[in-house]
Amino acid sequence: MNKSSIKTVTRTFVLSALLIFTYSINAQDSWIGEYTLGELNDKQISGPEIYVPVRINITKQDGKLIAHLYGKSGNIAIDIYANVVNKGNKINLLYRKVGKYHTWRKKFKKTDLLLSLERTNSTVPNNILTYWGKFTPITEDKVESGKPYFRRLLPENEWVRIETDDKRLSLLFPKNFLVNTEKFHTHWLSVYGFKGGVSMRLTPNSKIPMQVVAKGFTRVFGGEMRRFKLGGFDLIWTTMYSKFEENHVNIFYLQNKKRAYNITVSADSPHKPALKTFISGILIDGKPLVKNIPLTFKVTEKHLISELQTSPEVLEALNQKYKKINRKVTYKRLGKSVFGDSLDWFSQGALIVGFPSGRLGVQVNSPAKVFVQMELRADGQVGDMTVHYSGSKSYARGCANAYKKIKFIPAKVNGRPVNSVYVSGCGWNWEGTFFN
Repeated sequence: MNKSSIKTVTRTFVLSALLIFTYSINAQDSWIGEYTLGELNDKQISGPEIYVPVRINITKQDGKLIAHLYGKSGNIAIDIYANVVNKGNKINLLYRKVGKYHTWRKKFKKTDLLLSLERTNSTVPNNILTYWGKFTPITEDKVESGKPYFRRLLPENEWVRIETDDKRLSLLFPKNFLVNTEKFHTHWLSVYGFKGGVSMRLTPNSKIPMQVVAKGFTRVFGGEMRRFKLGGFDLIWTTMYSKFEENHVNIFYLQNKKRAYNITVSADSPHKPALKTFISGILIDGKPLVKNIPLTFKVTEKHLISELQTSPEVLEALNQKYKKINRKVTYKRLGKSVFGDSLDWFSQGALIVGFPSGRLGVQVNSPAKVFVQMELRADGQVGDMTVHYSGSKSYARGCANAYKKIKFIPAKVNGRPVNSVYVSGCGWNWEGTFFN
């Protein structure tokens, strides 16, 4: 064989290997997405009644696929992480660990085969077959392998752009955004957005000297802080990680010669990468707040702030009457962490839209650190509470009494209100005036 033939064979071999590798990568990446079993609107699935709806979220980290199995019903919470092994049209989910929310008593060992998903060549809407391993859904009925249980959820990528009237600031919100134009302490408007475990709020604010804001952010949040100019705005951007709630928060305060605004974007730890999706949609004087992030949004609507009206859900929550109910209030010294429910479990997380105003009747010498872990019930009432506090117990009692009367929109699953556990940090100033 001459040199020319050897080069041709070598090129052919390398090209074939490259094509096989590319196909393998594409086949693996095609599994990325979210899959659901047993949810209320899951009409494509027929068979046993599933007591705890389950979702599988498959993502890619460091070149490898990772699966998160999660779901909740009553006191049972499923929060499991698994490694994904790709086998052509089939993937195996191998147990790795349980998350912090997991309460299901069933035990697993490392590398246990939880289940397998197989994609068939069928053109029917649900062409994914499930083969059960150590993991099976919670049901009284028998579940058989080789049947279509999980259904892939199509990504919702329709967003709405909200602009200030002078069009110098604009943000992208999910299409199901909520608006509160009622008086909320000193703010006359708040816009809330929630999607995929991330929440964002826009609130016009009063102008405050930037050095005062910087000192306040340092004292209250204590995270990384950046101050810079973009367009005609001065900005302070603080990033904070709450060890108590395992929550990542980005807070922006920005002002120009006429206006000032607050923007808060937050997510629990598993969804930290998704924060950039919301932040990348912020435009200031037409310039993106964060560069080099490709925008994949499909903007279907645009609204000026002055056109917005209070959402019916917010009005209903604000008009909700406080009821005296039997609720258990437990007080605990502040420990290392305080958890609420994972936002993964809800199509819309619970949203507090109104706090009580006025004095708590408590005189304090310094701000108290209090975290209230509370059940936000589907009927709009606050249920049982656990108050984690430092300092005097009277501080915590005053905070608990205030939180009994908050106004909120319950969490939802497929449009249906459900109970959820919510954690909020609270306190009051030296005069005993409540703030959040």
